[in-house]
Amino acid sequence: MSGLSPFRPNASRKEKAYTVGTLSWIAATCLGGIYHYFKGIYFGPEPEIIPFILGLALLCAFFHWLPLYRDRHPSNNIPSRSLLVRTGVHAALFVASFSLALGTFRWLLGPSLTTSFGTSMSGQFVVTEKSSGRADRRGCNHFVQLRDKDSRWNTKVCLSEQFWETTRVGEIFHGTGHRSIVGRTLEEVHRPGS
Repeated sequence: MSGLSPFRPNASRKEKAYTVGTLSWIAATCLGGIYHYFKGIYFGPEPEIIPFILGLALLCAFFHWLPLYRDRHPSNNIPSRSLLVRTGVHAALFVASFSLALGTFRWLLGPSLTTSFGTSMSGQFVVTEKSSGRADRRGCNHFVQLRDKDSRWNTKVCLSEQFWETTRVGEIFHGTGHRSIVGRTLEEVHRPGS
């Protein structure tokens, strides 16, 4: 049964707390993304806040990565590798930490805060891009990229296949959702008058 444990032999309490915390963080982010996807809530950050979010994600990534960099457990053979290997492994771990931090904002915190504490909003959105309709690893196959007609804000929205087939780039949709200081959600999109 010990083969299924996420902990190394003789792991310290701090290491176990770090491992449980990281696994919980990953699970919460993934479940948040799945929940918002299936609820049809599409979030996009406000363009002005993106530099702040990137800075905060870098800071979170650094503090998440630092214990991995300082790890001197006897079973960790990274410190004994060449400088090139150590650099490559730690760069990959930092990128993973940064991706997790950004994903947490994009898929969990941003949409949750905006739908819970934001104000209702509606507006007109221009279709700036349309998917090919082929199977895609990024979620849905039939999506469009929408940009607010009056600002630079944009997000990707999944459509039903029938709606997607009749959509063209440059078309204007009416959308409703929520808006907060961190971004906006689109929760319903339709053609004006429909």
